[in-house]
Amino acid sequence: DESATCSYATTDSAYSSMTAFDGPNTGTSHTAVLSGLTSSTGHDYFVRCADTTAETNTMTTSAHVSFTTLTPDTTGPVISNIQTPIIGKTTATITWTTDENATSRVEYGLTSAYGNALQSNASPTNTSHSAGLTGLSAGTVYHFIVISEDAVPNSSTSGDNTFTTEVALDTTAPSIPVFTTSSATIDADTYTVAGTVADDDGTRVVSLYNGATLAGTASVPAGDIVWSIVASLTQDNTNVFTASADDEVGNTSGVSASVTITEATAVGDTVAPAVPVISGANETVDADVYTLSGTAGADTPSDGSKTITIYREGTVVGSIVLPEGNTAWSLVVPLIQEGTNTFTAYSTDEAGNTSSVSNTRTITDEVTLDVTPPVITLLGVNPQTLTVGGSYVELGATASDDMDGDISIDLVIDSSAINMAVAGTYIVTYNVSDSISNDATEETRTVIVEETFDDTATLVVTGIDAVRTFAIADNTFENGWAWTFHVTVPTSETDFAMKFDDFISGANTLLATTNIRYYTAQSSLHANTGTAVTIAGADAYPASIVLDDDLSANTAGRQIDVVVETRVPSGTPGGSYGTSYGVASGI
Repeated sequence: DESATCSYATTDSAYSSMTAFDGPNTGTSHTAVLSGLTSSTGHDYFVRCADTTAETNTMTTSAHVSFTTLTPDTTGPVISNIQTPIIGKTTATITWTTDENATSRVEYGLTSAYGNALQSNASPTNTSHSAGLTGLSAGTVYHFIVISEDAVPNSSTSGDNTFTTEVALDTTAPSIPVFTTSSATIDADTYTVAGTVADDDGTRVVSLYNGATLAGTASVPAGDIVWSIVASLTQDNTNVFTASADDEVGNTSGVSASVTITEATAVGDTVAPAVPVISGANETVDADVYTLSGTAGADTPSDGSKTITIYREGTVVGSIVLPEGNTAWSLVVPLIQEGTNTFTAYSTDEAGNTSSVSNTRTITDEVTLDVTPPVITLLGVNPQTLTVGGSYVELGATASDDMDGDISIDLVIDSSAINMAVAGTYIVTYNVSDSISNDATEETRTVIVEETFDDTATLVVTGIDAVRTFAIADNTFENGWAWTFHVTVPTSETDFAMKFDDFISGANTLLATTNIRYYTAQSSLHANTGTAVTIAGADAYPASIVLDDDLSANTAGRQIDVVVETRVPSGTPGGSYGTSYGVASGI
């Protein structure tokens, strides 16, 4: 209520001192600006004022007042609703919104590296943003991001976005067709006019004109360039042909150079050449091209060169000049992939006479799937017998694949299980797959690792056990005589054989031939009655059997048990029969 001098104190200074903010007798309204405060913090303050009269008056202290400083803004604008509402061939408009006033900027380019920038609003005054891009390429994918910054400034950037500009309309005319047919004078009702038109990645329609009259059209698929049209001829007159081409959107080329076919009564050769023949049968292949071949007969009245022209569904795909005297021709032609290709041929002689159409030949292109697995062939001896402490030598294998002929294929071999320090029987596995994962049938090789002993043992029969000493004369081995021979064979001699003489009983004889057989479980190939060796002649060794097992690995030599069986033919006289035998190894 009177002029005074004021000061204040806050908790930031722990009320330890007062700060004057009004000079002496400055008025009745006072303002203090508190600075250096901590953000996001509660504060308490009070003020004191005293008048400046000559009298000494007590300083008045206000009540304490509390407040909290604001939290600073460190968050960028929230960007949302990014759209491209307007896209042209060379322009695009991008819009987006933010949750607070912010600037507007776009970065764009052909990749997410961008490279171009547009600042459409440099002041943080809008929440609705728009940027217009110009100078773009038609039919092109563009990447872009939008960036907005508030007044602090805090900045936000969107993720990658894309848009595609409109494709520019095709206003380019196709190339002007070019005639491959030369001017000629002929005597005919029609004539095949042919040429080429450059590819423009689409179908072109070639229109052939005889003067101002449309004489015919030909559709040329994308990728092809040749065309031909059988045109009617104005008789006894000149026929001046020109051509133009239209693309898929209706653009028309210029008019070609002309070719003149004069139709006149022939005074020379008017005989059409013989109809050509395309050799071979219809076929299905997997190829880009195919070699057609055939024959063309001699021309009359006098032979000369002939031009063989090949058509595929009415479109010329090639031609070949057949010299005078030659009748065989061949030509490499392109194939429509994964479809049928029907070919025909015409023959044209030197006078311009054209034959009738040949037979047709259909070549179907079809992808051939390889479903045939490779075949593994083992090499060397199986099983392979080794000694403890020795070295395993892989005898190898080959593989072939019918789709590619006999070829060498790397084999995956699992021989890691073979322990040359320990006796035992091991299996080596071979497997292989071709390039498209057809798996061959696995093949295995047996490897026998056995202990070695002093191989001074000699071949000897150590005992004979009688199994059946009474026989029935019914011509069966099951009811005949049988014995078990216990034999020691030198370890190094794996080949073994036995021989027998005829059985004799007084004046009676039981032939050894075909009536005696033997087998041993120590030969995996001749281990039972089904694989037994039969004596083929008296007192003669048959082919040897291969021994690959040992009844007692701790006994010198190889211990084997050989079962010998004899059948008694029906009608054999009774009696006590005897014979002699022999054993052999290493033969």
